[in-house]
Amino acid sequence: MKKEIFFLTIVAFILCVNLLQAQTKGELIKVSYITSPLSPSMLSILRKQIPSPEEYQTVVDLISKYKVYHSLYINNKTHESFFIVDSVHAEPGVMVTGNVSYVYTNNEGVMIGKEDFMKSVNIFKSNLSDMKWELNDQTKEINGYVCRNATAKNYPEVSVWFTEKIATNKGPGYFQGLLGLVFEADELFGSTYLAGLEYLEDSFNFEGLIKDYKKEPAGKKLSVKEVLALKDNMMKTAKIE
Repeated sequence: MKKEIFFLTIVAFILCVNLLQAQTKGELIKVSYITSPLSPSMLSILRKQIPSPEEYQTVVDLISKYKVYHSLYINNKTHESFFIVDSVHAEPGVMVTGNVSYVYTNNEGVMIGKEDFMKSVNIFKSNLSDMKWELNDQTKEINGYVCRNATAKNYPEVSVWFTEKIATNKGPGYFQGLLGLVFEADELFGSTYLAGLEYLEDSFNFEGLIKDYKKEPAGKKLSVKEVLALKDNMMKTAKIE
């Protein structure tokens, strides 16, 4: 009888351990993205500038070879995230407006990042709540997840697809503050797409990854609203030309 009780105790202990492991799984997430300079806005400009369908397609095929590879690390335990460039596949003859170098979001929902834009380096700092989103009824499936669409308030050309099935308000760059993980984002001068999603082991050194980026950089900082306004003005100028 004592042996049976001892055996049942061991089984119960194993079940508890497995339950705890299941509850903690997914605290560290790595999301891979690819960013292309061919946003819907840029494609629209190219169509107007290049009337020949053949020439248009040749230019699009060339620009499409330029890619930026990013990773987004999310720590659901500390509510921090870190978005950074892994590599850039440049293409001879292709000039781009710039790229987001990194964005660190702390546990209070403040994001600090750096972006190269039009040969200038912009440091930006904003709360996640500063990104105002308008939800709509559009849905589509991405990587087996049902995603919803949202557009940035006052900037209808800035659009994201996010899934509520992954409970986090994080996403690539400054496209954050929604009701789930952002899978895709279209901005004025680029489009970002999901390339991969994985859950990392608890032993992954998240703190070591972000330690050099947690300190706020010196110098003037823009808000995300100012960054979007800057790009919007540039896009309006490009459309007129």
